[in-house]
Amino acid sequence: MSHRVRFSEPAAGPHLTVVDALVSTKITADDTDGVYELFELSGPVGSGAPLSRHPWAEAYYMVEGAASVQIGARCYDLTRGASLTIPPNVAHAFAISSAPARMLVVSLTGAGGRFFAEMDAEVSLADGPDVFVPAIGAVAERNRVTLLAEEPA
Repeated sequence: MSHRVRFSEPAAGPHLTVVDALVSTKITADDTDGVYELFELSGPVGSGAPLSRHPWAEAYYMVEGAASVQIGARCYDLTRGASLTIPPNVAHAFAISSAPARMLVVSLTGAGGRFFAEMDAEVSLADGPDVFVPAIGAVAERNRVTLLAEEPA
């Protein structure tokens, strides 16, 4: 592999449904020799990711709207123009808190893209919770994503 130039039109890129969010791939790990990848994420109020951790670092940049991000015991309100880094293996969660909302997600390595692609292929809310909840767990486990229990308030 090698780094290559990749131009992406505004609406271009593979569009993946990850539970109830839309993840548009802007730069793939194949474009960067596996160093990083870039996604645009949008979704309805309340969509996001449950408390979890994974072995790759991420960064979020809020393009439009707002999201609440929990990292460990701290909570951050991301609004337009705000950014946040998340180190590898740190417990984190996020939820979109306004509509419309769009954020950029930079993921180190190609692991995030593989996880999103498998979620798109194997998880559908239309299947009902008896099917999609175990599917989420299986995809997470294969991709070294640890789903964590929410801590009581």
